[in-house]
Amino acid sequence: MVATLQRRQGLRALDSGAVARVIEHSARLVEDSAKLLTHVRSLNDLLIEADHFAAVAQRAAVCAEDVESAIAAQLKRADRLRKLHLGDIIDGTVLIDTSGLHAGQVNGLGVVDLGNLVFAHPVRITATARLGEGNVIDIEREVE
Repeated sequence: MVATLQRRQGLRALDSGAVARVIEHSARLVEDSAKLLTHVRSLNDLLIEADHFAAVAQRAAVCAEDVESAIAAQLKRADRLRKLHLGDIIDGTVLIDTSGLHAGQVNGLGVVDLGNLVFAHPVRITATARLGEGNVIDIEREVE
């Protein structure tokens, strides 16, 4: 499949190290060592960017270093959103209360999955609390 994509796009050939790195990255994206990602667009984008790095380095074939550079560049671009969230916390735009007790509030982590990058950011989870009959109700059981 990698060779077919490479030929279709008219890209440089990949050496064995580059093919191995593409396969390893594909397994990481699918999060299963026994499976590989077959999302053609993602693989195609990776191969095109790796070919660019090989061209810049004036290589006749794409090597593992070029694939690694392409992966790093993709992650750097995707990491922009995580850095914005972190920057808001650092400069005080987003305040996170980490001390004291508040009824019906707890800090948690929200997970953002951008496909090739997954990160968590802090969120406040709020529930409405009121006096009741003294019993804890399991909502899932009540609504069946």
